[in-house]
This record gives sequence, structure tokens and C-alpha cells, in this order.
Amino acid sequence: MPLILTTAGNVLCGHDPSKVTVPSAGSPSAKLTVQTSRALLKANIMNAKVATCATIPSSDSSGPINLKCLNVTAVHAGEATKLTAGGAAVMLQTLTGETDGMVGKNNTPQTLLHAVAVQALVTAV
Repeated sequence: MPLILTTAGNVLCGHDPSKVTVPSAGSPSAKLTVQTSRALLKANIMNAKVATCATIPSSDSSGPINLKCLNVTAVHAGEATKLTAGGAAVMLQTLTGETDGMVGKNNTPQTLLHAVAVQALVTAV
């Protein structure tokens, strides 16, 4: 079974080194903590800011070619089916999704969003 994601884990845009800043203050997931870190919900990850993206911006006369990821734009998978916090499914390390970056002209959105759970105590399906 996959591990649940908490604020101690890492959500990554896929352009390493990368890091998404997941808001946790006032999080509805505050009802579930693992090793003092709040469980993450889809609402915590959607529209989160990408703090670090290794993509080097570039352009030519026709417009941008490469753009850094700035925001999470979609979460496609990774919600638990049997574990909730505050009435919403917690997120698992099987997270997949998109960001607004571009690598190669017209190659957006980027679909490399993923996560690494740090805690190893709680799993879910």
C-alpha cells in the first residue's frame, strides 16, 4: 500500500532539483497528523506554487521555448479511496499531476508532478 503524503514530504514538478511549496497553514487536513506533520489533501496541492524548478527559461523570435514551472495546475491521481481527513481523501505518494511549465516549444502543461513521502508509518488505499 502507498504511503500517505504529509507536509514533511516532497511534492516535485519533475525538473530536478524541484520543490513545490504546499500550503499547510489552516489546512483542512489538520485533523490527521503523522509524526507531527499534517496529511495533505488535493486542495493543499492544487494551485500550489513551485518554489524551485531547474528549467532554464529561453525563447526565440516566435515566443517562449522553455518556461519554469510556477504553479500546480492539475492533480490527476493519488487520492486515497478509504482514508479521509476532514471529509476529504488524503493524498498518497502515487500523486500525479501537471504544472504550468514548458520544456520545448508548445510542450505545456508539464505532466511530471509527483511526490515522495517521508513518513513510513501510515499507508492507505
